[in-house]
Formats: sequence, structure tokens, C-alpha cells
Amino acid sequence: MRRACERFEALFGERPRTHAAPGWRMSRHAFRLTQRLGFLYCSDTQGRTPYIPMCEGELIACPQLPTTLPTIEALLARGGFTWDTVHHEVLRRSADAPAAGHVFSLEADRGAARLAPVLERLIDGWRILGYEICGLRALGESRSEGPRAPRGRGAPAGGARRQRDRPGRRVPARRRRGCARNGFPQQCGRDGRRLTTTRSGESGW
Repeated sequence: MRRACERFEALFGERPRTHAAPGWRMSRHAFRLTQRLGFLYCSDTQGRTPYIPMCEGELIACPQLPTTLPTIEALLARGGFTWDTVHHEVLRRSADAPAAGHVFSLEADRGAARLAPVLERLIDGWRILGYEICGLRALGESRSEGPRAPRGRGAPAGGARRQRDRPGRRVPARRRRGCARNGFPQQCGRDGRRLTTTRSGESGW
């Protein structure tokens, strides 16, 4: 993680603000580094709602914005879907939006040629569902403002948020009870709602 940050800074002239663990593989030491490296938020887990993680009794002062929707690769590996039909399952699960919005993770470096048409169908479908697609940064900054009433229905990972005339919900994940801190519930489980997109295994903005 330290080497990735150093490389990022060398390329872009500034420190990275976030991190997404490849395959959501994290450890106690990795969680500690998310706060020591000064990340504003991370997306290293799967879940349903943003939260402040606690690892082995230690509170980690770096909010997690977990992936709330299944990845294309995971659905294809499970069977029953093809490259031409897998988007239907993602959109079906997108219909249930958590208060914070949906987060969708994408491995863009694998099978880009086959992935492009699937992503186009997903974007069209999310827009039909009323989602606003945005980056993870928008979700992180909106949550850091503190607790507030939900505004619209969430969008898929990567930053899409569904907007409606009346308050909606965002998509959360497995979670445990805890106190609120900087607008994020404190929990050990995995939680998330807006439609945002992330790339697995990267540090960045």
C-alpha cells in the first residue's frame, strides 16, 4: 500500500485520497494503514451501508464505502448468466436502493472488449431506474458532512444515486449496531447507497 501511494504521488503529483482492496482482501494491518496513510475514505469491503470499521476491537478512523452490488465476474463465475444477460441480474439488484446509494466495483483491466457493451447496458439501465451515476468521491464527501435525512434512491457502486420526488433508500450490507461518527455508523460488519463505481485494487482520488 505504501509503495502504491508513492507511485501514485510520483505520477500525479499528489497523495491518493482513497483505496480499494483487490478482491476485498484486507487484514488488521491493512485497515490500520488506511488511517495512517491519510485516506479520506476507502472501499475495501462488501456491504450495504457506509460505516466506520472496527477490527479486533480497534476502531479504524477511516470510513468504508463498501461495494453493494455483485461484480460481473462473480455472477459469471456462479453460472446461469452470460455476457449478454449478466446485466439483467445487476439491474434487478439495483432496484432495491439503500439510503446511501449503491456502489459497484468493476475490474476494467480484464476483458475490456467484452466488458464495454455490458457496462453500456448497465449505464442505460441505471439511468432508466432514475440513478445519477457519480464517482466514489462524491459519496464519501456527502457522507462526511454528517448525518442527514435521505434524499433519493441510491445508485450502483461507482457513484450513482437514484433521485425521486420523495425520500428514498440507499443500499446497505451486513452490519452491527454502533454509534454514529462523522455521519457513518460504527460497525464491524460490512455495509453501503448511491450509484458509484470503483476499480478493484487501486489507490486514487
